[in-house]
Amino acid sequence: MVGDGGRRRDRIPNRAHDAGNFTRAIGLYQKLLARDPENKIPPDNALIHYELGVAYLDAQDRVSALKQIEALRRLNADDFVKVLEGLMVSSNK
Repeated sequence: MVGDGGRRRDRIPNRAHDAGNFTRAIGLYQKLLARDPENKIPPDNALIHYELGVAYLDAQDRVSALKQIEALRRLNADDFVKVLEGLMVSSNK
């Protein structure tokens, strides 16, 4: 997987991602970003957009990963943009 980075990964989507179930992880990250009144995470959460982008990369869906980079740019999350772009380059080798 391209995005571990040594962080603690104990959330449910991260567990699915770590287990290699990228489709499930992507669905769970998307649900976290959904505009749902019961959802406590705002849809402009840069960390979730980053994690979703990494999951897309691991699922070899570069087009969707690029959309997450665009979302991160709109959120002015430059550090996440740099890391995700770097992961895209390294995953292309």
